Parts: sequence; structure tokens; C-alpha cells
Amino acid sequence: DDSLHIIALHRADNIIFEKTGIHYAEVGLRIQAVLYHLFGKEIMVTTRSFNTLNGLMNKIYGQDYQNL
Repeated sequence: DDSLHIIALHRADNIIFEKTGIHYAEVGLRIQAVLYHLFGKEIMVTTRSFNTLNGLMNKIYGQDYQNL
């Protein structure tokens, strides 16, 4: 799909993706559907933007991670 690209997997439960023209909630629903198809059970998914992750890291560690 041109609107969603999986870039990498990190550890057991982090999917790094790039999206174009779709909402984060839609990304989560698509990933949930694939996981259901693969494992036969509902697996809840939460998506976060890099800006949100950067804000959380800044709040916790007091450092801007935007330009890593």
C-alpha cells in the first residue's frame, strides 16, 4: 500500500513505519488486522508519532531527540 510503509521492527513489539495521507488510528487498525490474520486473535495496537515520542523523551530526560 502506498500510504503505509513498514520500515523496521524493534524488539518484540515496536513497528516503525512511515505513513502518507492516513491517520494514525487507521495505521493501528491496519496493523491489528494483519496481526489477527497471522495469529488468529485480537492484539491491541497503539500508534505514536515521532513528535509525540520526542516530547515524551524531552519531558523525561530533558533532551530533544528530534535530530538523532
